[in-house]
Amino acid sequence: MKDRQFDSLVFSRELAEANEPALAFTAKDGEKAKVWQRRLRRKVTELLGGFPKERCALRAEMIERREFPTYTRETVVFESREHLSVFGYFLIPKGYKSPGPTVICLPGHGRGCDDIVGIREDGTMRSAYGEYQNDFALQCVEHGFAAFAMEQFGFGHRRDERARAAGAGDSSC
Repeated sequence: MKDRQFDSLVFSRELAEANEPALAFTAKDGEKAKVWQRRLRRKVTELLGGFPKERCALRAEMIERREFPTYTRETVVFESREHLSVFGYFLIPKGYKSPGPTVICLPGHGRGCDDIVGIREDGTMRSAYGEYQNDFALQCVEHGFAAFAMEQFGFGHRRDERARAAGAGDSSC
């Protein structure tokens, strides 16, 4: 079957090589880079479906602060849009100088942000890195970065009723 292609990686690479990206970065100076950034920002905003016409009040609130030997974890909630709340954990290394480097940590397809800050399904803390996400927000903190582990739609604390009833590992996906 010499005329058949079964390798999806080879196919994907050939497809990518055959196409010139419409927004490829080719700027040779700062002004051209700024023009490219504006075009890219417009396109990304379009692909996301745009943003609300008006900003909502953030209504930011820290609902818990917990001290650990090497960092502090703040549980926070805020409004991203009218009637839509975001849940997250802000992890701050001991000795952190503000303002300082911060990483926004978005969990992959799994239990949500609990899984990247070392919280097991039963609510207890892991004593070593592990599980699907390998506690990567904690690894950021270990390297001196503050980390904001933010829950995405349909996972963890932002799941629908059916998924919550099914258990901690189920998503609304």
